[in-house]
Amino acid sequence: MTDTTHQQRVLNALEAHRGIGAQRQQKMDVLSQLSAAGDPERDIRSQLDALDKAEADAMDKWAAAGAKGDAPALDHAAREALVRQLAESQAQSVAADKAAQKVKGQIAELNKQGDAALALHKVESLAYLTSFAEELGEEYRQARIQVERSRAMLVALDRLLAQAQTLSDRRTTAFLPLVAPHLQQRDLCIEKVQSAAMDAATEHWRTLWAQCMSGKFTE
Repeated sequence: MTDTTHQQRVLNALEAHRGIGAQRQQKMDVLSQLSAAGDPERDIRSQLDALDKAEADAMDKWAAAGAKGDAPALDHAAREALVRQLAESQAQSVAADKAAQKVKGQIAELNKQGDAALALHKVESLAYLTSFAEELGEEYRQARIQVERSRAMLVALDRLLAQAQTLSDRRTTAFLPLVAPHLQQRDLCIEKVQSAAMDAATEHWRTLWAQCMSGKFTE
């Protein structure tokens, strides 16, 4: 049993959800890049700290040696270059943060759209599975009708044989016992039949549901 129209609706809904997911991932990648834009500031501050330490160590050594001669020269050129780079990186970091806020807003909107698309995919999947109910219900109805017809034929045959037999003539009484087993069906363990049928049906719907979730239909 297949319904290509319902299947297509499931696939369309799944594709829409995946498309939104792809857009969200792109925005997440952009956000990651914007976050990395703040790394230079941290690196420059680390270099300034290292310069401060180097100059302080040099001054300590000069003092420990009696502060004789000229004091250690400070690397003004290096410091000015680092301060300039720090100012530039700070401005870049501020701009990146502002851009990141916009991207975060876009991601939040995509999250809402993704939730809505996921809910629609679930609804379409449920609608697809439910589309089999009418056909299955008609099969069940016809099967029950056939069961009752077969039972009625056996019951009527049993009654006719009972009425037509001559108790004193074993040739006529021999037929009635041949019908009884078919009416009683004592050799049929209906519980086992029901259990096996339920297991098979459960597996069938689980498989079909998994196909809806993956978008890969095999039937």
